[in-house]
Amino acid sequence: MTRVLMLLSNPFTHDPRLHYEACALVDRGYEVTVLAWDRKGVHPAEEERDGVRVVRVRNTRFMEALRYDLFRLRLWWSLAFRRALELHRETPFDVIHAHDLDTLPAGLRLKKRLNIPLIYDAHEIWGYMVAKDLPGFLVSHFLRMERRLVRHVDQIITVSEPLREYFESISRVPVAVVMNARPPFVTEYTPPENDVMTLLYIGALNETRFVDGIIEAMDGLEGVRCVIGGVGKPDYVEMLRKRAVRAGNVDFVGRVPFHDVLPMTLRSDVILAMFDPRDPLTRIGLPNKAFEAMACGRPLIASRGTYVGRFVEELGFGVTAEYSVGGLREAVIALRDDPGLRERLGRRALELAKGEYGWESQVRTLVRVYETLQR
Repeated sequence: MTRVLMLLSNPFTHDPRLHYEACALVDRGYEVTVLAWDRKGVHPAEEERDGVRVVRVRNTRFMEALRYDLFRLRLWWSLAFRRALELHRETPFDVIHAHDLDTLPAGLRLKKRLNIPLIYDAHEIWGYMVAKDLPGFLVSHFLRMERRLVRHVDQIITVSEPLREYFESISRVPVAVVMNARPPFVTEYTPPENDVMTLLYIGALNETRFVDGIIEAMDGLEGVRCVIGGVGKPDYVEMLRKRAVRAGNVDFVGRVPFHDVLPMTLRSDVILAMFDPRDPLTRIGLPNKAFEAMACGRPLIASRGTYVGRFVEELGFGVTAEYSVGGLREAVIALRDDPGLRERLGRRALELAKGEYGWESQVRTLVRVYETLQR
């Protein structure tokens, strides 16, 4: 039996990519342990979730005294390294699977100490992700750091073709794409049962996701309702909440539990993925929204000038809109006034989820990566 150690810098309560990957490996006979960082110290130190062993590391008192997680990173890497060695002594691991740059230094130390293969699973380009919150010199530092470290891993896994191209440009390490696909949530196309066309956005709440623009576009639009959920910075979230109340046809629901996302998607008519084409992260991103829409047989509206917009157009399961209030309103009106188009796009979305863009197809790629490393 192949034993896998996955490293994760969150408490493993809301990470669908790692959850799907870990469960897929368990289903195929692998033994998976997730070593996670419980920064707030509120989750069990150890538990089993869907056959996956979860071991959590908590901050030390010194780490708690530091103001920002950025200052805690090196200490987290040391804690993860030591705890992983303890776990390895109990039951030796065969593969290390590090998720994102904020686990990679610990993964590399373990690879060197234990002499076992290391997979780097890049959910995004980490430097681009932190660019909204950190000064430019730190963003450059993390981009350089990633370029330096990835040369020493055995395999890179990432989420889309643009990210594959990026990592191939900075290393000679094999790169495989395992998209954030979902298993079909329904076996046959099921039309929604809403009195008016209902749009849904669940995800990160920040300026690059056009959430305030969505609310403005919906305001006063007849025959349309919109549901918005997710998490973000408190001040921004409160602003969105107030604007949603004023709009009248927008329901702001806040944080949505992971297990509620697909049922809410199925109950909606159209899913939104209006990403900012000017932002380097969202311009090349392929969001979970696209695959949630596929899994439920729902059309997607995506912004032009982004990879997700091109993805939607090429595969034919949605429409694209200019990244503006007027552009989004135009796309919404077109779908509102053509129920037949919504159904055709929804049926196409579900067809994709049952084929190449479904989760089973991605699992085959993931397992091939592991089999190659074990030869």
